Amino acid sequence: MDKSETNNAIDSLKSFKMINEIEISFISIIISLLLTIVCSHFIKLFYSKYGRSLNNRRNFSETFILLGITTTMVITVVKFSFALSLGLVGALSIVRFRAAIRDPEELIYLFLIIAVGISSGANQYLVTIFLTFSALSIIYFQNYFTKSNNIDPSNINLIHVSTPKLKYDKVFKELSLLFQKYGDHVNLKTMSSEHTLVNMTYEISMNDKKNAKQFAIDINKISSKDVTINLISNVLMPE
Repeated sequence: MDKSETNNAIDSLKSFKMINEIEISFISIIISLLLTIVCSHFIKLFYSKYGRSLNNRRNFSETFILLGITTTMVITVVKFSFALSLGLVGALSIVRFRAAIRDPEELIYLFLIIAVGISSGANQYLVTIFLTFSALSIIYFQNYFTKSNNIDPSNINLIHVSTPKLKYDKVFKELSLLFQKYGDHVNLKTMSSEHTLVNMTYEISMNDKKNAKQFAIDINKISSKDVTINLISNVLMPE
């Protein structure tokens, strides 16, 4: 390779830029953010109303809009630069997200918000609207056709009972009578037996808030030194 060829190679390397000048239209950013906010808000409303997770859905859904905005901004910047996209992959390989997802439904909704943010950040507005409309339609009709006995998921409460095996029959009968008196829907979700203890987890739905306070008082009477009862989700109390 002669001197001229070497100089040409050096000049070509100097002129090569992995990071191009990013020219982002602020109008497209505003449209993308507004569309993400609107779609994320509707998904949040549907999750709060139709979600079946026993965790606090209202608090969990508060992160939807912020997650959608963050995803949109990342995609908006990264799509203009190959180097930034590689940097994003490297950053995500280092950062570890340790948030505990207790219910698969929560993970599905998070992926839905991320999908909305990605499509909106890529300026695929029709795809974003179609994706959101399709997902919400599926959620609505799935809830409509699978709803049983008109049970409102927000009224379902989780109760964990731990009792010695010697007292199991007595505690089980007392709980059954109590659930028949106050519960509109009762389901024995899990039951496990250890060396000396029996653990049971119930789902109970109470549509009448006036009975919730008396239910909490009566179920507390079953509790004793060796019988533990925990209301994992909040029992609905009258306002």
